[in-house]
Amino acid sequence: MEIDNRSHIQLKLNTKCPDTAARRCVILNEYVEAYWDELLENGPDNGLLRFRKVTRLAELHGFQYRPAAAILDEGLGSVIARYEAVAATQNDPDVAASILGAAGEASSVLRYSNCLDEFWSHARPQVLGKSPDQIRKWRAPRTRAIRNFINIVGDKPVNDTARNDILAVRNWWMDRVEKDGIRHDTVNKAMAHFKGILATLNDYEDGIDLDVPTLFTGTCLSYQEPESPPPFSTSFIQDTLLNQSLLSGMSEDGRLLICALADTGARPREIITRRQDDIFLDAEVPYIKIRPYSGMQLKTPQSKRDIPLVGAALHAFQERPEGFTKYTDRVDSFTSAVNKFLRENEFLETSDHSLYSLRHSFEDRLIAQEVGDRMACELMGHKFVARAKYGAGPTLEHKHRVLLEGAFRVVD
Repeated sequence: MEIDNRSHIQLKLNTKCPDTAARRCVILNEYVEAYWDELLENGPDNGLLRFRKVTRLAELHGFQYRPAAAILDEGLGSVIARYEAVAATQNDPDVAASILGAAGEASSVLRYSNCLDEFWSHARPQVLGKSPDQIRKWRAPRTRAIRNFINIVGDKPVNDTARNDILAVRNWWMDRVEKDGIRHDTVNKAMAHFKGILATLNDYEDGIDLDVPTLFTGTCLSYQEPESPPPFSTSFIQDTLLNQSLLSGMSEDGRLLICALADTGARPREIITRRQDDIFLDAEVPYIKIRPYSGMQLKTPQSKRDIPLVGAALHAFQERPEGFTKYTDRVDSFTSAVNKFLRENEFLETSDHSLYSLRHSFEDRLIAQEVGDRMACELMGHKFVARAKYGAGPTLEHKHRVLLEGAFRVVD
């Protein structure tokens, strides 16, 4: 597609002042390069592109783009200053439209149906270091938030978002709470994702001028104690979940994952995403290193830790010294398959239990052993908040002795 066949472009700076010319030259160059980049990407008929061209022209001449009605609200002095600036450009029609607000509002272009592409581009810092699977999980609830808004309110301009629109979304969620038993924290997370999208667009998109905090005032539901899967009993883990012949219908990787989780207390993702250079089987104390790496974030900074390998976990990594690498980009599907097998074959202690219950069981065993809070936090990857954190913390050898006391054995 040919957009423009000119080999050279000349634009007037409309000033005799060298300092002003130098400043405008830099802005104009950025404007032209950005305009052509977006033109190549989106084509000549993109409405948002045309609006951005107008706003950048206004910035070039020292003004923030404002719709005509808003300029009038600024007072006579602002109107006169803008008309004088237009006159200085010999009444160039494009410049006049940009300075005098004749191009309408950005909201006439940026609608909810096309706002996510803009949001993703502005929110890139929020996904730095995440894996493709983590990015997918990060995007999914935000995509749902916009889809829900369109289904409830309609595909309206983003800048036309009103308090009643936000309340309509909240009321829709309240109906689901009452009819379907949706949890309060689910609603609060959904509203927080929606609020975050609007706040980001408000900060970065030309012409979006929303009072986001006021729009969402009072939309958070009361605190509800979060539900978490109950821990397995120690005997159930030993006699059922670590019985390899009893679980023979499950994949070997699935059985080994259960072994690894039982004696490390790690989160499933932390185990599955360990690479070969995170696994130290030949060390004096065998251990795994839980750490972030490029393209894989941890849940919290405190999650970074070293965990000695004992009992069932040592067996698992001896069988998989390279780790569970083939599942790194599909952690959820792997854990879902393991949970499905356990549930369908009635290998869960109750219907409320899940694979994650092994982490809670691990913590309960630490409590039963009367392990100190500092040691427990170091093993679980929790933040230690009882007092200031001094020193290097428990050594690998010390953690190894603690875990050996409660280590499981694998039953063939």
